[in-house]
Parts: sequence; structure tokens; C-alpha cells
Amino acid sequence: MKRIAHIVLSLLSAIVIVSCNKELEETDSIITGFVTLWTGSDGTVNVLQDDFGNRFMVNDKDSHQAPADTMIRVISLYTINADSTIATLIETIDILSNRATDISECENREIKQDPVNVQSVWLSGGYMNAVLGISVHSTPHILFVLSDTTTSHQVKFTLFHDKNSDKEGYTRNAYISIPLDGYNLQKGDSIFFNCKEDGADYNCAFAF
Repeated sequence: MKRIAHIVLSLLSAIVIVSCNKELEETDSIITGFVTLWTGSDGTVNVLQDDFGNRFMVNDKDSHQAPADTMIRVISLYTINADSTIATLIETIDILSNRATDISECENREIKQDPVNVQSVWLSGGYMNAVLGISVHSTPHILFVLSDTTTSHQVKFTLFHDKNSDKEGYTRNAYISIPLDGYNLQKGDSIFFNCKEDGADYNCAFAF
């Protein structure tokens, strides 16, 4: 199972609140959303693209560092200048945005689906996005997404969630953004997502 990309939920941060010591002009309007960032050769963020296809050069006051020449999917709090050319980063929140693991890699492994609370699931920017509420006490959870493309003209995503017998605790948000490129999806093809909520299956479907 070395190739399975997963995240230990205890490392996920709760949603960040912008502190009052950030120096923002009164006219600045803070935008919050899933975005794609690009870094330059020195690892600093220099381009931001929102899920409507708008690109902005980045003014990164806090100099967020990341691997050089890399595309990163995050939730970002930012502002846009008056002529809509420069985005100023205020805060970024890491999310799970690995390519989904092919379900065949779990052929000899139980697919754990401990319950989550689905807050929202949607398509935007070439990704399937989800916000999930998960009760975490003290034991690390394992969370990743499986894909099944055995049927033509559709891809099925399944949430793998193993709470490792963790007790009920505080609800933390898990943010997921799965890239849809590489599945050869055509207009009208179907995208499915399923997971377990308390006492019920959760299923949703989208047309690409």
C-alpha cells in the first residue's frame, strides 16, 4: 500500500481566523475559496488562479514557502487590488488534493468507511471538492479517496475513512480537492462521490 496517498486527520488544522493585526485597508474585500497557486524557482508563491479561471500575480506579504516550480491546491484568504491584477495573500490552509488512488490497489484491503458529516460537495476549477466534518478525539484518522473507472463515461469516487477506533471528540473540518484531469472525461460524463454518514449512505452525482 505504499502508493496510497492519505492524510492523518490529526494534522489537519481547523479553519483559520484572520487575526486583527493584519493590516488591511478598510476598502479591501477578503475572498475565501479553493484556489490553485504556482511557485517560482525560489519556492515563493507568484501566481494565484481562482476556480473561475481568473489569474493574478501574487503579493505574498508573509512569504509562504513551498517546493520550487510547483502547483499547489489550497484554501486561500486573499484580496484583489483595484485593477484586478494582483492578489495579496492573507492566509492559506492546506487541503488533501492528491490524485485519487485506483480502487484496484485496495483489492486485498478492507475499505473502511467510518462516518463523516458532509457539509458540501461540488465541482469547480477541474476538481471535485468536498468539505467534511469529522469527530476527532486523540487517535489519528486515515483519510483518502479511491477512484473506480471500470465503467466507461464515468468515474466513481469513494471516501476511505479509518478513525482507528477513536472516541467521539471535537468536530474538525477536512478539506478535499481531487483533480479530474487524467480520467478522459467528456462533456456529459458522470462523476459520483460516496461516503458514510451516521446511519446512512451519502451519494451524489454530477455531469462533467
